Amino acid sequence: MLRLDWGERRLANVHKLLRLARRFEAGEGRDLRGFLDHVEHLQDPANSRESDAPVEGVEPDAVRLMSIHAAKGLEFPVVCVADLGRTPHTTTPDLLLDGERIGLRLARLDGEKATPTLQYTELAEELRQAEAAEEDRILYVAMTRARERLLLSGGVDFERWPAPRQAPTMISWLAPALAEELPELALALDAHTHDLKVGSQGTRVRCLLSAPATVGSVLRLGGEVSAPQAPGPQRPQPLSSSAVHAPPPTSEPPAPELPSSLSYSSLSELERCGYRYYLERMLRLPEDRAAARSGDGAHTLEARARGTLVHALLERHDFTDESVPSPEAVAALARELGMRAGRGEHAEIAEIIAGALATDLTARVARAHAIRREHSFAFSLAPDQPLIVGVIDLLAEERDGTILILDYKSDRLAAGADLAVLVEQEYAIQRLLYALALLREGAPRVEIVHWFLERAHEPVHAVYAEGERQQLEHQLRRRLARARERGYAVSPHPHRALCLTCPGRGGLCSWEESLTLRDSPTDPPLTVKTAL
Repeated sequence: MLRLDWGERRLANVHKLLRLARRFEAGEGRDLRGFLDHVEHLQDPANSRESDAPVEGVEPDAVRLMSIHAAKGLEFPVVCVADLGRTPHTTTPDLLLDGERIGLRLARLDGEKATPTLQYTELAEELRQAEAAEEDRILYVAMTRARERLLLSGGVDFERWPAPRQAPTMISWLAPALAEELPELALALDAHTHDLKVGSQGTRVRCLLSAPATVGSVLRLGGEVSAPQAPGPQRPQPLSSSAVHAPPPTSEPPAPELPSSLSYSSLSELERCGYRYYLERMLRLPEDRAAARSGDGAHTLEARARGTLVHALLERHDFTDESVPSPEAVAALARELGMRAGRGEHAEIAEIIAGALATDLTARVARAHAIRREHSFAFSLAPDQPLIVGVIDLLAEERDGTILILDYKSDRLAAGADLAVLVEQEYAIQRLLYALALLREGAPRVEIVHWFLERAHEPVHAVYAEGERQQLEHQLRRRLARARERGYAVSPHPHRALCLTCPGRGGLCSWEESLTLRDSPTDPPLTVKTAL
């Protein structure tokens, strides 16, 4: 191993893996499957990917970007800690527990500020102090990674230096702790560079103050471009202004690779808007569910919660039983799922399900040879293609060999909506994946039914035979290729249904609100009113 490239790094990582295994075994016991899942979790970038083992003297000549967690145990000649002007997370949950102590913050019916009860105030203060201490420990870890030079950077308003308060920004207390006179120097701004002596030993700290009046002197745009040099340790050379303003390369960047696995919903989202997919699936930015709730004042349950409740009711229903769930049963299940719905909605959902269970489709399911609920599947078209995964609401094996697939749709439908057109526009990729999943398992015939429960007597059917498998696989390959080519580009057709809950709509997206809030992608832009 040592004779391979970066042999020291490889061996150090092997030893680190052994240490991780010993630590896991001490806490969880001898569980190989569990340890492999643990290692996979550590390697996931979304979970603060585990860093390489530190190796003295073999670090590459490059800038390394990492989280403070990943930097634990490592040291570097120069360390930069940025964003110290960021306000810490200060949200306190409504329920606090500590042993036998309980604190609860109760919402008021009049909309006023929630009322703390029991030991909430005491527990909340202890939590704030613990979080502040943890922030200090994290900053200490970051600062002590530097062997020779430490650069600390943060933004403040020089005319109003942040006053001491609960959950202060790190720069607001760190800078005065190093030099008490720093806030006054920043306000005066007589000079942009100050060499300060701190501590009993007079350690020199250089402070650079960047303000609008000093642009170009503190944060410079560049110097000269260095010529190409042979590999090996080099002194960094500044960039010239011509390099900074050089035109972008003419060649297009390579298209991003598709994720290793795709579900119906993720592939559908990638097709509709690659940028929203990137924000939610790659950057893990949450949906703006408040926008969805505020958009429908007539109903307490938002569409997703309503769908979850309806699916749960049908998942528990015995299709051979002629009884139907009552409004009281709907209310009980809603409480069990932690949902808040009005009495009218309980009765509405019970009525919709009762109507659906009275159709011929229900009788057909009851006659099936076997029924599988929440049936999961996974397949891949080729080793270099992503794994396609999904879950089918209900799969019924009929006696003639036909596989009947029911997909429940609890959507609130517009008056006069053409269900066949709606399925083709919104659920064609879902139908394609379901058909391929079952045909690849050997089914001779697959019938897929999209069952809109508000119009349960109008199910939308699609039938696929065994001989169509190759054609369907070709269709899926083309869709995957188009998704790969488009990458994470923003949708060219913004509208409310697509954009309302997108986390990028408020400021990240290139489309204006007048386009993202229109009802249809073919409608003219809306006139958006702005409150002053």
